[in-house]
Amino acid sequence: MCIIAKQGDSSADPQGNDENDESDVLTAYYTIEGGQPGIAPKASADVDWIVITDVFPAYTDFRVLRNNGDEAREGHIVISFQGAEDVSVLVKQDVMGKPVITISETQPYEVVRQGSADPIYVRFSVENLRDGENVTAEPDVDWIEMTTVQSGYMGFTVKPNDGAERTGNIRLSYRDAEPVDFVVIQDAALEGDGLVVTVADVTATSVTVNVQTFIEETYSTGVIPKAELDAFGNDKAFLDELVRQMKNEYESSDLADYGVSFASYFGLSDSDESVSFETDPYGQKLLSDTNYYAFAFDLSADENNIVSYSGTLYKVEFRTLPAEEQEDMSFTFSFNEKNKLVCTPSDLERPYCLIVFGTSMDRYTEGMTPEQIADTYQSQAAYCEYFTGVGTSTVYLGSYDSPYTAYAFGYDQALGERTSSITVYEFAYPPEETAASSVILNRSR
Repeated sequence: MCIIAKQGDSSADPQGNDENDESDVLTAYYTIEGGQPGIAPKASADVDWIVITDVFPAYTDFRVLRNNGDEAREGHIVISFQGAEDVSVLVKQDVMGKPVITISETQPYEVVRQGSADPIYVRFSVENLRDGENVTAEPDVDWIEMTTVQSGYMGFTVKPNDGAERTGNIRLSYRDAEPVDFVVIQDAALEGDGLVVTVADVTATSVTVNVQTFIEETYSTGVIPKAELDAFGNDKAFLDELVRQMKNEYESSDLADYGVSFASYFGLSDSDESVSFETDPYGQKLLSDTNYYAFAFDLSADENNIVSYSGTLYKVEFRTLPAEEQEDMSFTFSFNEKNKLVCTPSDLERPYCLIVFGTSMDRYTEGMTPEQIADTYQSQAAYCEYFTGVGTSTVYLGSYDSPYTAYAFGYDQALGERTSSITVYEFAYPPEETAASSVILNRSR
């Protein structure tokens, strides 16, 4: 005869946790006396919310599904084994606790005066949310419209504001949880007309253009040298030419075949923006100490990419700052223990270029000034040693092409411009053939 006995008294029966976390695995322990050793008993539940997961000779694992009801409940796990009297393990489960709603987004949420036709999404969480249920989200103003309320987030749109600053609340509610309000503040409408253009952060080579819009249409903005715009004679002529070039550029790109609209291609905007510029509409870099116009004009394109504009140009004049004068760079030359030429600039963090020519290059450089050699070094790169970068540089040389001439100068690789005078150094190789008194032969801008 075999006997099944629960370990402990009935007060030790397992119970579902208050959080109703159905992923938790609980365990019912028992002992079996007699019977065939190593053989697990059978275990079953008398309710569908108790799920048996594993059965072993000394214990049974099970899960308890979430209690979505309004009352506590009880169920049993029945253990059976080889003719022994069945043992019933009582499982008790509490009702779900009071729900709690939490919004993770920072409040108040600020919206620009133009509103948002695209949904704004806000995340929230609900403790003790019952299966198949969700919160309700109700705005208390008509200019906020809900688009979706899903598990864990809600979406809403905001209409344009043509008046004073305004505040609205979206109330999240669920059963007996304390309601939670999400506060939305929308900027006031500005008093104005057309497009208002201002500039900020003007440097020698860049500017930030700020545009405030009071029009229904989208617009484009940019920067143009004052002399170039004035040469058109009137603003409309300039815009006609600019839009013509924009249309040609878009059509030649073939991006319409891939679903890219004219408005997307040129980044047309319908809201206030701040845009930084380093080039004009023709791709030319802004020049220092030069008069420019920052401008904006209405420009729209329909679903067929048909372009329209009024021809009104809103502009403001500004002048880029003078270029800052950089301190000149100097270079010293030496040889390391491996007889490599070492070039050390006076400023280790400033980019420079080093070119070293041997006698085999004399026929190419004969009659050229240091400036001409420096300006053409890239085309000669296949025939010389050269370096562009920062810090100390080393060059390996052989005696076969001695004597050598080194040219070193500050260099802005992005602009392709020299930024210092040119240091010229002549030397023989091996190093001991170079007189200790060898110095810079000349320095030239």
